[in-house]
Amino acid sequence: STIEHCNAVARRGDAYGGAVYVFDGGMAIASSRIAYCSAVCLGSEWYSYAFGGGLYLLGSGSDSFALEDSQILSCSSTVQSSNGQVRAGAALLTHSSRTSVARNSMSIKRCFIAGCTATHHQAGSAIAAAVSFLYVTCLLEDVEIRDCTSMGVSVYGGAMYASSADLIFTRCEITSCAAIATGATGTAFGGGLLLYGSATFDNSSLF
Repeated sequence: STIEHCNAVARRGDAYGGAVYVFDGGMAIASSRIAYCSAVCLGSEWYSYAFGGGLYLLGSGSDSFALEDSQILSCSSTVQSSNGQVRAGAALLTHSSRTSVARNSMSIKRCFIAGCTATHHQAGSAIAAAVSFLYVTCLLEDVEIRDCTSMGVSVYGGAMYASSADLIFTRCEITSCAAIATGATGTAFGGGLLLYGSATFDNSSLF
């Protein structure tokens, strides 16, 4: 399958899942391409969210996610309002239970994620241009993440951010990704990965 040039746009409020938003369920994607999709918050006086420029999956119970032999290219999450949070230009994978789910319940295998961005244009935070993991255990195998950038006043994870998550990297490569803080007092943490949890790296590299 191919999903291109799709957008979730909020003029006043939140935007979730530029290409696909899975609410309370699971998903399997194989041999597919998600490209040039975005989640955008144009303007609001309130705290606004733009989550999952490519896809946003919220699982519950034993729901699982599998992405195999696929590409996520040039997807983005953007907030233009005064405050708020941008998370996961390519994909946000989370679980409603707020605890880590069973091992390998989510997996990303033989995939290429490139040119994705998470950008907050004003005072808010930007998190993970490529993938954000919340309350999940995920196996990443033969995955390449390249040229992904998060930018804002407070930036957490250039390529990836994981909280309450257990990650297993096997033959993965994270290359030329960045967390870039704007403003005189901006802060940036983890150009490749910001981790609140655990990770195992097997024959994997960050450049």
